[in-house]
Amino acid sequence: MKIAKEALRLSFPVMVGYVFLGIAFGILCQQQGYSMLWAFLISLSVYAGSMQFVLLTFFHAGFSLVEVALVTLTVNARQLFYGLSFLKSFPAMGKKRWYMMFSLTDETYSLLCGVSAPEGIDPDWFLFFISLLDQL
Repeated sequence: MKIAKEALRLSFPVMVGYVFLGIAFGILCQQQGYSMLWAFLISLSVYAGSMQFVLLTFFHAGFSLVEVALVTLTVNARQLFYGLSFLKSFPAMGKKRWYMMFSLTDETYSLLCGVSAPEGIDPDWFLFFISLLDQL
């Protein structure tokens, strides 16, 4: 699959960085008494690196989900601003746009802004695979 191979080539440095963050998060989860299942579920649903670490502290301190959600929204509000640059391209991606909005991180944003799909590769699928590989 040419699209995935080219996306992997570009995403690899980001992926390597995220692997080490994931390992650190897993160790922290274990140290605070959370199972591997919790580490996986949090990593799957909270795709905001720093907030994953802070989330454990919030849960341990007894913060409510509303408080956690408000702090997360505040810390990650910057993504709203750089997401503006994709207002025209994401809606054109159909159903993939929802995942593209969810998967927008600082590193993924940099890649998406700085690359063009190679000739013969669908640009929407190319950007989608970059985002997916970064999250995986």
